[in-house]
Amino acid sequence: MMRRPWRLLALGGALVVALLVGGRLVHAGTEVPLATFAWQQDVLCPAYASVPGVTGMLHGDPTATPPVWLEHDGRRLYIRWPAGFRLMFDPQAVLYDTRGSMVGREGETVRLPQVNLNEHAGTLDDPYLAHGDVGTGCYVPAS
Repeated sequence: MMRRPWRLLALGGALVVALLVGGRLVHAGTEVPLATFAWQQDVLCPAYASVPGVTGMLHGDPTATPPVWLEHDGRRLYIRWPAGFRLMFDPQAVLYDTRGSMVGREGETVRLPQVNLNEHAGTLDDPYLAHGDVGTGCYVPAS
């Protein structure tokens, strides 16, 4: 009789460990700060729907500054994100918008229609501004 409670306890402990490890695999990650700008919702959504946007392969390195960029035609394109975008490394880069929707993962081609190529150079010194979430909402820098 004494063995049975220990067996149940051992089985229960193994189940708890499995659940914790499983949860950790899904939720583990390190959030790395992004270069962001304070924003306000733009009700009129100025012509951002008609700009060409930017497309590139998402790359990230938690030790780099900035820690995430797009690569297009062998060139790194740097972007400043609206406050609320998040970058997680789990273990590779995963970028989320202000609603918590995944924008893209390391190595995926990402299209950012809310980026106006005519406003900035996309360089480290003059990054593009992502004016909103992918496909929804237009944000403008808060004055």
